[in-house]
Amino acid sequence: FGTLRSKLDGFLALPSMSESTHAILLGMLAKIFVDSAVLRNDINSMTGGTNDLSDRCEKIHQLRLLFKRFRYTVEIMKPTFPRVSGRMLKRMSDYQLKMGTIQDTEVLINAVASHAKRVRKKERKIGVPYADPFAPLLGHLINRLKEEADAFLLTINELDEYWKRMKQT
Repeated sequence: FGTLRSKLDGFLALPSMSESTHAILLGMLAKIFVDSAVLRNDINSMTGGTNDLSDRCEKIHQLRLLFKRFRYTVEIMKPTFPRVSGRMLKRMSDYQLKMGTIQDTEVLINAVASHAKRVRKKERKIGVPYADPFAPLLGHLINRLKEEADAFLLTINELDEYWKRMKQT
């Protein structure tokens, strides 16, 4: 990464390259931002019912993937964006991490549910009455997922702050 960074710095130091590279990158970031803003608006318009939680989490995951491209482009091309501070990059990382935590919890829920289904099938096969020991854990994880999603929704509009900062550079 260090070698790539130094080559990039040298390339961008050329006056003819710096200005055009900046314009191209800003255009790329604008496209990602617009796509992210559309998803953000979709997420904000969801009603919040139980069935909507899964749909909302899927859209948050899509937003996370888009935002990751945005953030990594900004990080790698930081030399062309001098107003991007380490503090801003940390905030962007934290914003992405909130979405990643939601995804991790959803993956865990799916894994526990899948395991519970296999256990239930096995128990039925051998004729043992099944008391679902996974229900409390799944209930807890679903509540946790809802809390994580709700907490992220309180900060979802930070997206605009990152774009405003990029336009100022």
